[in-house]
Amino acid sequence: MHAHVSPGDYLLNLASGVTTVRDMGNDNATLAEAIVRLDRHESIGPHVVPAGFLEGQSPFHASGGILVDSLDGAKNAVDFYAQRGYPQIKIYNSFKPEWVKETAAYAHQRGLRVSGHIPAFMKAEDAVKDGYDEIQHINQVLLNFYVKPDTDTRSLQRFTLIAENANSLDLDAQPFQELVSCSLHTRPYWIRP
Repeated sequence: MHAHVSPGDYLLNLASGVTTVRDMGNDNATLAEAIVRLDRHESIGPHVVPAGFLEGQSPFHASGGILVDSLDGAKNAVDFYAQRGYPQIKIYNSFKPEWVKETAAYAHQRGLRVSGHIPAFMKAEDAVKDGYDEIQHINQVLLNFYVKPDTDTRSLQRFTLIAENANSLDLDAQPFQELVSCSLHTRPYWIRP
């Protein structure tokens, strides 16, 4: 259910039996228009559940959703998405790690789930401890075991570190088991604050 909706994919989704998708990051105006057209049956395609894309300002930032340069900006973005009925936000690579905990708590107060990539200079286990309900993409989880404090995962290292090292990951080792244990102690996705 991870999608970035575009009209060219609507019928392909339905032909594949996919009737609902989560849009995990898109231009907000384009996404809003797509949802209206699909909900009014002006276009034929899946039901779309939107995730509000939330990115930090940097030379590497992705475009689409809302770009922020402060914690207050992040909270304002959460308000924007909550007011429009989004069930979750998706934090992206350039979001500041020091904003994650307060942003996640605020999003939870507003009834939104928190998901995303792991911001650069942060580990997956810290994102989960700071309030993530889910992490997108297995490479974002596996980076937990290969990043150093100065590793900039906004670069291709988010892929090459995994390609070069994943074959040696021991799923029975303490670091992996601790991450799984930490993840199991977060609140289930169906429970709203």
